[in-house]
Amino acid sequence: MIGNVDMEQHSVPRRPRAAGRRRHWLAAALVALILLVIVLVVRRRGGEEAAAAAPVVAADTGVVRVEPFPVVMSVLGTIDARPGHMAELAAPAATRVSKIYVAVGDRVVAGQPLVALDRTVFNAQAEQARAAYVAAREAHERARRLVAEGIAPRKDEEQAAADLAQARGNLEAAQHTAALGVLRSPIAGVVTQVGVALASPVDVSQPLVEVVDPTALEAVFHLSPREAGTIAPGAAVELTSAQDSARTFLGRGRVTGVSAAVDTATGSVAVRAT
Repeated sequence: MIGNVDMEQHSVPRRPRAAGRRRHWLAAALVALILLVIVLVVRRRGGEEAAAAAPVVAADTGVVRVEPFPVVMSVLGTIDARPGHMAELAAPAATRVSKIYVAVGDRVVAGQPLVALDRTVFNAQAEQARAAYVAAREAHERARRLVAEGIAPRKDEEQAAADLAQARGNLEAAQHTAALGVLRSPIAGVVTQVGVALASPVDVSQPLVEVVDPTALEAVFHLSPREAGTIAPGAAVELTSAQDSARTFLGRGRVTGVSAAVDTATGSVAVRAT
């Protein structure tokens, strides 16, 4: 029995080793494929859960532009008329006021009477100047005749001519002063000041009436050179009153010019706006 068994065992054929190895690799590949499918399913489910849990965010789109931004400066300034658009009238000589034709706020035209002065002194001075001119003219005629006849030297005629020229100048000045007995507005505008009373005495240097053209008013600001360098003509200006705490709005304007010079007394630069 033992010998037969051995014979039967030896009679069974053996499979090659390559077939066993093939089955081993097939089994390993099958296991790897199953694990890959499981991983893909788990990832897909995890992604779906994350997508379901993600919050919804609303967003708006905008267009980006490059633009300048305003620089605001708060400075003090004064309102003034442009040169040639403001007139300040005074008496040509010491006298008194005889009439006042206007009041503050009145609109006037060029040539309109504003204040009448006492012309008594002016007329007397004009008469004296006229008499002196007549005497100088006669003296010159006499000197010229004597020189022509050879009686007087030529220097007498030259001196008489100089005296005549001086007398003519004095007469013209006296006549001009007499004509200024009525102060008239040289421009069209608004009376902004009347600094005189009826029958009051006035001096030559005393301003009596002021007239301003309101269409030529400007706001004048004084800035440091660095600040003035950042302002260009055309910049917007907003005017408010500095006389009250509420800062009453007065109007808007534009910068018309920046001075190219620095004030040596204040170290500032004037900026004008309309």
